[in-house]
Parts: sequence; C-alpha cells; structure tokens
Amino acid sequence: MKPATLPRIGVLLACAGMAQAAPLDGKALDDAKGFLKKYLNHYNTGDAALAQLYQDDAGINLTVVNQNNQTTRRVLNGKTWVRLLLESWGSDRTAKETFELHRVTIGGNGPVLEVTGQRYSKTRCYWDNNYKMAIAKNGTQNYRITRETALINHNNLCPQPSLEEFLINQNIRVAPK
Repeated sequence: MKPATLPRIGVLLACAGMAQAAPLDGKALDDAKGFLKKYLNHYNTGDAALAQLYQDDAGINLTVVNQNNQTTRRVLNGKTWVRLLLESWGSDRTAKETFELHRVTIGGNGPVLEVTGQRYSKTRCYWDNNYKMAIAKNGTQNYRITRETALINHNNLCPQPSLEEFLINQNIRVAPK
C-alpha cells in the first residue's frame, strides 16, 4: 500500500463510525434543550449567570462585520468572551442584542453534543446561518459551552419606517365632555 492511502482509509473509517452513531437518548435531548433555553434567557436578559454556561477555555470563533462592512475574524477563549459581553451590557445588565435560534439540530456521540442552527438577531435583524455550539457536561453533570462559532453584524438591517409612519395627523378633535 502507498503511504498516502493509509490516511484516506483512516478518514473513511472515521466517517463510517460517525454515520452509525446512536441517536441521542430522550434525557440527553431534553437536557440539551433545557440548556439552550437557559442560554438564550441569560443572554437575552443580560444575566451575568451566562458566565457559568461557558468553560473558561472554550474556543469562541467570531466573524464580525463592522459598520463599514469590513469583516474580521476573532478567536477568543470563553473567559474573555464572557468578560467582553458583560462589559458591553454595562451596569444595567441589559443585553444590547437579543437572539432567537431557528432550525436547531442537536447531535453527537458521547459526552460532547453539537448544536447547529440559524441565529436571528431581533435587535439588528440579521441571520447567522452557520451558528454552531458544542456543549459538554462538566464534573457536576451540567452542560457548558466548549466551542461556539457565530456571526456578529454591527449594521442595523431592520426595515426603516416610512415617512408616512412619522407624520402626525394634525386634525385633532377634542371631544366635548
């Protein structure tokens, strides 16, 4: 066998093993759904308890689009990402951006679950069609984020109100008493 053939066989065997992985049991699926609900609640309300949902060494991969439509990629650890989020929310702890998750898929084999889906910003009206998160249970059997890939767009893509919506009807009548 040629030396280059061995790595290809290893990749094929790994792929064949993934294709035969057992589906998630009901408890694991319910636990993962509960975790995602808690994550969205903490994130969308600016709750500092969000920090407990990330591993300090989690790999956070961000694609950031600034207001000039320039794109940069950033890689942070979980501790730094949470610190930046909490600082950006300010002392009133209100999230600057709220999200919904759509078309979520939860899969995995073993202790790590992979979550993929679409993340929609209700604040700036943009879609992150490639949102990904990996969660794993820690020593206390609670899920924590070990990896996250997200898009952050600083442009407001929400439809702007038309001029007619800003006009005020000046024909105001006062009803007699």
